[in-house]
Amino acid sequence: MMVSFLLHGNFITGDIPKEFGNLTSLVWLDLRNNRLIGEITFSLGNLKKLKFLELSRNNLTGTIPESLANISSLNEIMLDSNNLTGQIPHKLFD
Repeated sequence: MMVSFLLHGNFITGDIPKEFGNLTSLVWLDLRNNRLIGEITFSLGNLKKLKFLELSRNNLTGTIPESLANISSLNEIMLDSNNLTGQIPHKLFD
């Protein structure tokens, strides 16, 4: 059972695979400081045990998915230094 997936500070490129949503035991996902592109996959909303989501310092685009509001255990979301657009989903504050 994988609880942490830490790949920060590499030169990983491409999209965040939707298959991350299958790692339902994850507590900590850290992909910061890479060269990731594309949108944040909605499937991350399946990670019900996730406490820390660190995606800052990439080249992510699009909006913050509302599916992140499904993660009631989430303590920290770090998305700084990307190219995200749109509004912050109000459901994140419920």
